[in-house]
Amino acid sequence: MGWMDRFRKRADSGDRTPPPRGSGEGPPTGNPGAEPFDEEDRARVVAMVRQEFARLGRELVPDGAGVLRGIDGRAFGLTNVEATLRRTPREHWPEVVSEFARIMNASIDTPGPRSLAQVRDRIYLRLRSVDGLPRPPEYGEPVLPGIVPMVAVDHPEHIEEVSSIDNLGSWEEIRALALANIRALPAMSHHPITADDSRADATIHVFDTDDYFGPSRLLVLEEMLERIGAAPSSDVVAVVPNRHVAAIHPVAGPGTVMAVRGLVGLARSQYEGAPGALSPHVYFLGADGRRQQLTDMSGEQVAIRVDGAAEESFTRHGVLGD
Repeated sequence: MGWMDRFRKRADSGDRTPPPRGSGEGPPTGNPGAEPFDEEDRARVVAMVRQEFARLGRELVPDGAGVLRGIDGRAFGLTNVEATLRRTPREHWPEVVSEFARIMNASIDTPGPRSLAQVRDRIYLRLRSVDGLPRPPEYGEPVLPGIVPMVAVDHPEHIEEVSSIDNLGSWEEIRALALANIRALPAMSHHPITADDSRADATIHVFDTDDYFGPSRLLVLEEMLERIGAAPSSDVVAVVPNRHVAAIHPVAGPGTVMAVRGLVGLARSQYEGAPGALSPHVYFLGADGRRQQLTDMSGEQVAIRVDGAAEESFTRHGVLGD
């Protein structure tokens, strides 16, 4: 059973007991398909990856923080390969690690783009957490609190993120071309899920894709809203837990309360241990361009905070009442 099936099963079960504020509980729960992963497993993965890179002629040393570093200063994070292995039978781990090392090693020898014309049909904006970057890009503005757009070139076997756009042209030109390419990507799969069967205004629209630019669809939010039949001027709450998933709910009435709680569960389950993990938080996106993070986390506890622009919108749409 896939994660969407588990989410749908929970949503259709009739269990509508609201989780207590700050509990973080709600549909879906857990991380479907992921196996337990302990320190012994992590040590095994580090050894396997080092061995594969050594076979390819590259010696790497672990830095103790989940990253392997070479004498040339290159760094290779293990978060995504670990997340993949958690969903892979252990007898197939060697093949996964071998393919990971081969692709990463080959990416080093791929020359960076020399001009925008060279990559105009392969350039995108990929959303990244600032916390996961050595330093924020010098171009563009945050898309969401703590989340920034990175210029990315889609190669056949890897994504190249571009930290300097000096040789590509202006940010405005690159952004316009990248957004056009995002719009041209194959449509994401759409799964409308209700967070409360008794209300028509509690629907969560979950989108997933095989490409690495799922969250980037928020940059063309009007197209997502058009697809679900919502007005392009809608305020929405949204989550972007990993590179393959984005979910939205247009703010429309009291059902938004349960939708936000459902989004909390969805974000956490699809962030923890997922390949390409991006954010476990729920965000408010106002039609006027204002953006807010609605959740705060402390360990296993999640608090939902609605103030500022979100509070104005929720009050205007009858979510909070008088």
